[in-house]
Amino acid sequence: MPVYRDYEIRINFNELVETRIPVCNSLNKDHCLTEEQVDHIAHACRTQITLDSIYQQVDQLIWEFCDAAGLEDEAAAIDYEPPAYGDIEPKPGREAELTRREKAMKEFEMVDLVSQSWTIQVPRRRK
Repeated sequence: MPVYRDYEIRINFNELVETRIPVCNSLNKDHCLTEEQVDHIAHACRTQITLDSIYQQVDQLIWEFCDAAGLEDEAAAIDYEPPAYGDIEPKPGREAELTRREKAMKEFEMVDLVSQSWTIQVPRRRK
């Protein structure tokens, strides 16, 4: 499988409409759309939906990056981490740190703190 540097978004409107039907029909669970009706809605999506919000978000990121162009590290202007194809984990030199963390985790056990509305796991040192 080749690796491309370009990013693309593909939207299957028929699948999207079928996925969103239960959300739109939360009050009337008996209503179901036929395949032809789904196709009709998907066609309307293809012809009527605009990508204005995506364009605005891309423009905003471009402005933020250009505003920070005077910085020494331009990548710091936006949260950007290039894809690391073929990278190995752990990175060389980190084995000792990961081994130290594993040993430290053996000193702790995870326990549940429970409230009426939430539950959270926290580490507790073993005796």
